[in-house]
Amino acid sequence: MLAGNVPVMAVVDSTHPPGVPGVLFDVPAPLELVDNEWLARHPEPVDPELLPPDLDWAPAEISEVDLLAWAEAETSFGEAAWLLDRIDPAALSEADRVRLLAVCARIENQATALRLATIAAVAGPEPTCEQERLEDFSDCDVSTALAMSVNGTRCLIGWVRHLHAHLPLTCRLLGEGRLGYVQARIVAEATMGVDQSLLPRVEKLALTGQALTSPGRLRTAVTKAVARVDAAGHAEREKAARRCTDVYVSHEPDGIGTLYGANIPSLDLAVIDQGMEAFARSAKAQGDARTLGQLRAAAMVAWASGYLTGPGAPTSHGRPVTVQVTMGLDTLLGLSDQPAEVTGGGLIPAHVARAALRDATLRRLILDPVTGWLIDYGRSTYRVPAELAEQVNARYVTTTGPGSSAPARYGDQDHSLSWAQGGTTSPDNLHPPGRRWHNAHTHGGWKPKICQCGTVAWHSPHGLAYRVEPHDYRLGP
Repeated sequence: MLAGNVPVMAVVDSTHPPGVPGVLFDVPAPLELVDNEWLARHPEPVDPELLPPDLDWAPAEISEVDLLAWAEAETSFGEAAWLLDRIDPAALSEADRVRLLAVCARIENQATALRLATIAAVAGPEPTCEQERLEDFSDCDVSTALAMSVNGTRCLIGWVRHLHAHLPLTCRLLGEGRLGYVQARIVAEATMGVDQSLLPRVEKLALTGQALTSPGRLRTAVTKAVARVDAAGHAEREKAARRCTDVYVSHEPDGIGTLYGANIPSLDLAVIDQGMEAFARSAKAQGDARTLGQLRAAAMVAWASGYLTGPGAPTSHGRPVTVQVTMGLDTLLGLSDQPAEVTGGGLIPAHVARAALRDATLRRLILDPVTGWLIDYGRSTYRVPAELAEQVNARYVTTTGPGSSAPARYGDQDHSLSWAQGGTTSPDNLHPPGRRWHNAHTHGGWKPKICQCGTVAWHSPHGLAYRVEPHDYRLGP
C-alpha cells in the first residue's frame, strides 16, 4: 500500500534478499526490519499538518527501480502485477528492462496456473465409465469461455486433467512461475501414458537444472526420464499415440497455408517422406523450374487431385467433393484484383483464382449489401437434399458451433427445431454444426435457435448465450 507516493512500511522476510523491500503494511515501520540505506533514501511519511508551517517538506518519490525490486521479491502474482502496472519500461535502464521482462514472464506463468486450475475445476475429474463420458459436455463450456474450437478444447481438458490429478511438482513450479503453459503441456502430454505410480520419479528426474531453461531441453529431459523409468511401456504408448494420428491444415492471410501432421507413425512418415522426395527429384530431372521444397508439396497436391477426380472419386451429399472458391463479379471479369476466397480457408490472389476457372463450374451467389450475408444460392439440376445442404453450408461457410472454424462441409445438417417437434427441413431451420456441437444439442442440453437473419443463438444449460453469425462475404471477395 502507498501513502503520499511512499511506502508506509516495508518488511523484509526470510524469502527476500537482504535489503530488498517485501510486503507493505499500513502500520508504523519497525526500523530494525528496514534496510538502513533504503530507509535513508525513502523516509517514512510524515503528516504535513504536524510540521511547522515554515518547514518546506515533501515526501520522497518511489523510483521505478524500487518498484521493480519489490515486484521481483513479491511471490503473489496479484501484488507483483499491481506493482508492475506502475512501472514505465521506458524509464528503466536496458538491464532493468530485462529484469522487468523476466518478472512479467513469471507473472504470466502464475496467471496461467490459475487459468489451468480453473479449467480443471470446470471440467471436473476424468469420467470413469462410458456413460459419464457420454454425459460430459464440459468441453462446450470451456470452449465458449476461452473462444477455442471444441476439438482443441477437448485436447486441452485431457492434459489439464492429467496435470492436476497426477503431476503435483509440475503444478507447483507452474504456480511459482518457474514453468509456463508450453512447458506444463510438454510434461503432461509426455507422461499421459505412463503408470501413475512412476510419475513422481519422472518429475524428480526431469524437472531440475537446465531442463527448466527452455522447452526443448525440457522435452528432451522428460522423454529420457520416461524411457528410463518406464521402458517396458514404450510399445503401449506408441499404440495409444496412433489413435490420435491426424493431419490438418491452417490457412494464413497471405494466400499460403500450413499442413500439420500429428502422431504419424514413424514408419508411415518415412514412406510419405520418400514418396514426396522421389516425386520432387523426378520432376526436377524433367526440367520443372520449381524448388525441391515446392515440388515435395506438389506431390501431395497431385495425389489429392487425382483421388478427387479419378475413377471411384468420393462424394458428399450425393455430389462430387469440390474445392469452392468465391470471388466478386468484378474480379471474375478482370475489372478488379480483389482477392478471392477459398471457402472455409484463406484468401488467394485474383490471378490465381482466374487461372483456376478453366476447370471450374460457376454458381451465382446473391448477397445482402449491408451485412454481406447470403440471400440466395443459385440452383441447377442437382437433387434437392444435396442443394439444400450446399445452400446452408454456403450461408455459414464454417461449422456453427460457438468458436468453430472447420469448413461447413464437415458439419452435420442439424434441425434447430427438431423434426419430431414440427421443425422443417428448410434453410430457415438448418445449420451445420460439427458433430460434437450436434451431440451437445441432442444430448447435452445446449439449445440453438436460428434467428430470421440467419444468426444461430446458442443457449447453454447454465443460461449463457453465444451468437454465431452467417459468413460475411464482404470480408472475402
